[in-house]
Amino acid sequence: MADRAKIFFKAISAIFEEHEKYTPISIFKVPDSLTDAKPEAYVPKQVGLGPLHHMRSEMQMYKAMEARRFHDRFQSFEFHVLVAALEQKATLSVRASYNMYLEITDDVLACIMAIDGLFLFDFLSCYVVRKKALPKDALADSSVLSHLVKSAGKTLAQEITLREAMMLENQIPILVLKTIVSAETNFHFVSKLLPEILVSFCHFVSPFDKMVKYPPYKSLRHPHLLDLLYRMIMLVDSPKENPQEEGEEGKKKEFQLLKEFFDEVKSTIALHVNYVGVLGRLKQRMVVNNFLDLGKYIAPQPMKNLTELTQGLLKLPWSQLGSSLSSSLTKRPPDEEILIPSASELQKVGVKFQSDHITRIKFDPNKVTFHLPSIKLSENSEVIISNLIAYEAMIESGTEQPLFLMRYVDIMSGLIKTPKDIKVLTDDGIIKLQSISDEQVVKVFNGASKSVESTNTESVDEAIESVKKHYNKSWKVSTRKFIKKWKWVAGKWCQVIAVLLVLLLMGIQAFCSVYECRRQFLI
Repeated sequence: MADRAKIFFKAISAIFEEHEKYTPISIFKVPDSLTDAKPEAYVPKQVGLGPLHHMRSEMQMYKAMEARRFHDRFQSFEFHVLVAALEQKATLSVRASYNMYLEITDDVLACIMAIDGLFLFDFLSCYVVRKKALPKDALADSSVLSHLVKSAGKTLAQEITLREAMMLENQIPILVLKTIVSAETNFHFVSKLLPEILVSFCHFVSPFDKMVKYPPYKSLRHPHLLDLLYRMIMLVDSPKENPQEEGEEGKKKEFQLLKEFFDEVKSTIALHVNYVGVLGRLKQRMVVNNFLDLGKYIAPQPMKNLTELTQGLLKLPWSQLGSSLSSSLTKRPPDEEILIPSASELQKVGVKFQSDHITRIKFDPNKVTFHLPSIKLSENSEVIISNLIAYEAMIESGTEQPLFLMRYVDIMSGLIKTPKDIKVLTDDGIIKLQSISDEQVVKVFNGASKSVESTNTESVDEAIESVKKHYNKSWKVSTRKFIKKWKWVAGKWCQVIAVLLVLLLMGIQAFCSVYECRRQFLI
C-alpha cells in the first residue's frame, strides 16, 4: 500500500511540476453500459495496446515477438535505451492522456509503450504498404519501408488487428510513436514518412468517402490515431471565443432567470386561487345537501319523492363520467414516434439521395434531394464507427459541441429497416458494400445508435424535419393518416356513446328507486 502511495505521489507531483504544454485527456475507459452490451466492439481479444490491456498474458508473446523483429531491423541501439528515452520524454504526457490514474511506475509504463509502440508502428507500416496506400515516392525514399514490402502479407495485416488498433481503450499516443521513430531512425523519417503513414492509414480505414486532403504534417499534433481519424472525418476546429457573443449569452441567461421567477410566482398564485375555488365548491355542496335533508322532513309526500330523486342523482359520479367524456372528445390521436421514414418510403414520394460531406447533411425541398455522406461498409465498420461515436461523446461531454456523427448514425438507423432500403441507398451511392451482408449493415447502425444520446444538432434536426414535412405532404401518406385518424375518432365516439348510455341507465335507476317503477319497464 505504501509503495502504491509513493508511486501516486511521484506521478501527480511530476504532472504539477511539468512546465510544458498542457496535455488534454484523450484516452478513456469505455463505460460499462457500452462494453456489456457490445464487448466485441470495445474490448480487444487479440492485441491489447497500452496499460489498460497490455498485462493480459494471452496477448503478450505475439506482440513481443513482432516488436523484437521490428526493433532488430534498425539495429541502432539496445531496447533499454529506447525505454529510457520514452521514460524521459513521454511518460508524463501519456499519464495525462488517460481519464484515470495508472497504478504503474514510469519505467514499467515506458516499457509497455516501447513494446506496444514498436508493434503498432510495424503494423501501420506493413498495412499501408500492403494496401498500396502510401505515395510512391515514400517507398523510394525509405529502405525500411522497402524492406517491409516483402513481409507485408504476413500476420501483421490481419483485419482483426486493424479493428483492435482503432478501439478507444487501445490507443497509443502519437507522441510515443514519434519518440520511438526519432530514436530508431533519422529526422527525415519522423518529419515526412511517419505523418504520411498515419494519414494514409486513416484515409484507408475511414468509413467515409468524402474527406478533404489533410496535410500530413498536422497528424503529429493529434493525441492518437482515433482522434486523427475523427478530426479528418468531421473537420472539427477548436471554437474561438467571442467576447460579444459571451455578453449576449449572459443577457439571455439573465432574461431566462427572470422569466423562470415570474413563472414561479404565477404558478403559486394559480395554486392559491385553485385552493380557494375548491373550498368554495365544497361549501356550496354542503349547503345544497343540508337543504335537501331538511326538505325530506318538512315537505309533503310528493315533494319528498322529488327530494330523494334529486339526492340520488347528485350521488352519481358526475365528475368521473364528465372527465371521461371530456378526455374522449378532446384527446388527440397518438402519433407514431419515428425519427425519419425509411429510404424506400422516401423514394416512393420522390425523394432522391445525393452524396455530400458529413458536415453538410441537409434536405433541398426544391430539388427534393436529401444530402448524406457516402459510407463504405466492411467487416471493420461496426467497430470503427462504434469507437468513433464513443470518443465523440467522451471528448464533447459537458460542452455545447454537437454530436454530428451520432446524429448521422441515428438517421441511417431510421432510413434502413429492410434490404429494400439498403438497395435504394446503394443505388444512389450513399452506401458502398464491401464483403458485408444486409443483416450486418442493419446491425452496424442499430447497434451504434443505441449507445449514446445525440445532442446539439440543430442543423441536422432541421434537415430531418424538412424531409418529414415533405413526406407527410404526399397524398398517399396524407390519405393513409386521414383514414387512421378517423378510425381512431370513430372508436372514441363509441366510448362517448357508452358513457352517455351509462349516465342514462343510472338516472333511470335512481328514478325507479324513488317512484317504484313497475315490472313492465323491465328494470
